[in-house]
Amino acid sequence: MRARHILLALLLTLCGCAGQSVTLSRLEPAANGEAARMRTLAVGALRNDDGGVAGAALESALSGVRLGSRPYFRLLAADAELEEQIPGLRRRGVLAGVDGVVLGTVTYSDWRDRRSVRQRYVCVDYRDNGNCRKMASRDVRCVDREGVFAFTPRLVEAATGRVVFAKEISETVGSSFCPGVENESPRSGADLVAEARAHAMERFRDEIAPHFVSFEAPLLVDDDSAMPAGVKKSVDDGAAFAAAGDMGRACSLWRAAEGAHKTGYAIPYLLGLCAESSGDEAEALRRYELASQRTSRPVPAVSDALARVRAAMASAPALRTQMR
Repeated sequence: MRARHILLALLLTLCGCAGQSVTLSRLEPAANGEAARMRTLAVGALRNDDGGVAGAALESALSGVRLGSRPYFRLLAADAELEEQIPGLRRRGVLAGVDGVVLGTVTYSDWRDRRSVRQRYVCVDYRDNGNCRKMASRDVRCVDREGVFAFTPRLVEAATGRVVFAKEISETVGSSFCPGVENESPRSGADLVAEARAHAMERFRDEIAPHFVSFEAPLLVDDDSAMPAGVKKSVDDGAAFAAAGDMGRACSLWRAAEGAHKTGYAIPYLLGLCAESSGDEAEALRRYELASQRTSRPVPAVSDALARVRAAMASAPALRTQMR
């Protein structure tokens, strides 16, 4: 549906033995629809946030949500003790025009190391010039480093003081290294915590604002319909163009192939991807349903595509409301 202002980006990747695939990104509504209607937010300082690092990451995540060129949220700075001040501020009209107040507590922010033993190929015999003569599998001591960040954000309705959203969000980012065996430098614990913190803020953002989700769909180039050689070449060439980032050329080849081959599920499936990539979900659904009708057995890619488009169409009303 073009009217729902879906922005779909195409990132084409090759997936080795699994064949070629296309990655689509689609705009999804916020998980919490009530929270999403609060567009002017006062952001209070997070408790237990040494140096205000988490608070800065929170504001950065929220300010990064945009409707085209416009920010989705209007953010207002607030005092550290805003939580206790809400009733009085509301009575004095200080929160007039503010839809919601973002509060929260950092519950964990640290990193830790764990020792482990792993199998690695190491040199067990060296030549006189220092080059390795023989490699063998050996047990080596390694370090598993984890950065963990957890916080409990709360979104409070300014007019009533009612808590609209509250949930603990925790993220862990890991890195492993084997000293003396691997040449790579270990990632610092602070770096891992920073990445975990960014992921946690993104999860909160996705709860209260429209956001993009990405999914990978395989490019089916074979089915059980015995494609003529010319048709098969068009299908394969189209997949090659898609993998090179030229979806327009790919779709043109697949449409021409459809005109010469009216059976099989691969071509209608591929044309469904074309429709989905351009935001025409109704046409994508029609194509995927045709592909499904032509299968003689379940084809996971087709089943997944049908479920994906149906879910997107079901969420369209909520997204339209949130994007106003």
